[in-house]
Formats: sequence, C-alpha cells, structure tokens
Amino acid sequence: MPFCLPSSKALPESPNPPCAFCHPEYPDQAARIAKLPEAELNPPDLVAFHDLHPAGKPHLLVCPRSHIRDIRALRPGNPEDQILLANMIQYGKALLAQHLSDGQDTRIRLGFHRPPFISVPHLHLHCIAQVPTRGWRRFKYPGKVKATPWWIDAHELQQRIGFPPPVPAHANLS
Repeated sequence: MPFCLPSSKALPESPNPPCAFCHPEYPDQAARIAKLPEAELNPPDLVAFHDLHPAGKPHLLVCPRSHIRDIRALRPGNPEDQILLANMIQYGKALLAQHLSDGQDTRIRLGFHRPPFISVPHLHLHCIAQVPTRGWRRFKYPGKVKATPWWIDAHELQQRIGFPPPVPAHANLS
C-alpha cells in the first residue's frame, strides 16, 4: 500500500521532487515507520515516522496517508478536517505513551510548523517528548507558547478550525 492515497487536496503534478512522506522508495522510510504493537489500533488513514533529526526522545511525525500540503489546507468548520486533526493528535499521544515510563515527568509537545517554515510539504504533526530546553531547538519547538510565526500547538490549531466537530443530527444523544 502506498503511504499516500489520492485526496481532493492533492497537489497537482509538478517537476518538484516527490514528497518524502508519500513514497516508500524514499531512502530509509520503511525503517522509520512507527506503529502501535496492536495492529488494529494503527489507523489506516495515518502513518507515523521517527524524525530524522529528533528534538526529543522520542520525536515522531504523524501524517495523513492522503497528501495534504500543510495546515493552510485545513478548513475552519469542516468536520472532515476536524476529525483528521483529532485522530492525528490521538494517535500521536498513543505512540508517545508506548515510549514513556509510567509516571515519567515528561514535557510533551504536539504541534505543527507553519508555512513557509516547513521542511517537508506534507501535513505532519510533531509529537515530541523530553522537549529541549537549551539551544536553537527550544525556539524551533516552543514550550509554553501556543503559537509563533513558525509553530502552532496542535490544540490551538484545533480551536482555530473549530473543535470539537459538530455532533451529527442523527447521533444518539441519550
């Protein structure tokens, strides 16, 4: 199965290099895939990778399999985008949890880089434990700040696109 599935948000054909998260033939991609041990808990529409240049232990990237360029493609009020973002966050937290000890006091960071400060033009959620407190990486992956010109916290993005998604009219509310 290819890492990326067709999407209405897919990029048009271009002479640019292929997306690193869309092609399994990209060097070492298969070795970088992260999964939960229970196969049924790995969402079919998401894939996760270990970051090539980790800012924490671990540092995972959760991506939709369909090609979505970046956070600008997420539409406020769109239930599909709201659910996608919620699923990415939930999967990222589950993947981080399997790497952390019970009771481990860890600063966890979940967020996205804002364009043009993206290295791979494919939507990906950074899921980082043991966030750096020194050096330039503490600025690249900010701690207590919810948003900077280059970064937005995942939960802040959820609020901006309208979360939680609306309950369908046919949902059983009892």
